[in-house]
Amino acid sequence: MYYKPKDIVSGDFYWVNSHKDTSVFVAADCTGHGVSGALMSMLGIAFLNEITAKNPDIQPNEMLDELRKKIISALNRSQTKNTFGYGMDISVCSLNLKNGSLNFSGANNSLYLIRNKQIIEYKADKMPIGTYPKEQPFTLQTIDIEKNDVFYIFSDGFEDQFGANKKKFSKKNFRAFLLDNHETEMKQQPIYFENHLNQWKGNEEQTDDILVIGIKI
Repeated sequence: MYYKPKDIVSGDFYWVNSHKDTSVFVAADCTGHGVSGALMSMLGIAFLNEITAKNPDIQPNEMLDELRKKIISALNRSQTKNTFGYGMDISVCSLNLKNGSLNFSGANNSLYLIRNKQIIEYKADKMPIGTYPKEQPFTLQTIDIEKNDVFYIFSDGFEDQFGANKKKFSKKNFRAFLLDNHETEMKQQPIYFENHLNQWKGNEEQTDDILVIGIKI
């Protein structure tokens, strides 16, 4: 995992939980960064704990449906008059090695699978965890896993980082970077992320919080 907040506290957060034969991994990107983003992160973590404590076998799409309800309710109770646009983008993976499957659901944040040196994108639903005019139930995608598969879930902080050339790193370059480095030991990958980020941004200030979670089968 590579985790680099822009400020002391972060609007990106990760969450991990295990139940029976299943491990759940979450990467989330909340509205804003710093204190405002951190407060939303605290809400997200608290609600995920509450949701899974009530139903440990809940699927990723159902988690997102429940999380959305709780976030909207919390925002409506806040003293802020206009809460439209507040919320989070999030990826949820549920990995079961016993039956050889990974279930995925995402709110704006997709999942990348690298297999046989090819990258496959499992696209998220194009709606956030928060108020949205075309709200629909979140979609569940099931992936049959294979040995040496590598999965990545992430926020948009890395690909949105401005470099010395005043351009964003971009989704295309981020995918290429993952392909070039996915065979490296997972414990070593954060070092590669850090070095590449510093090389890219040069003297530019970090643009946003950054979070990348990698899972190798």
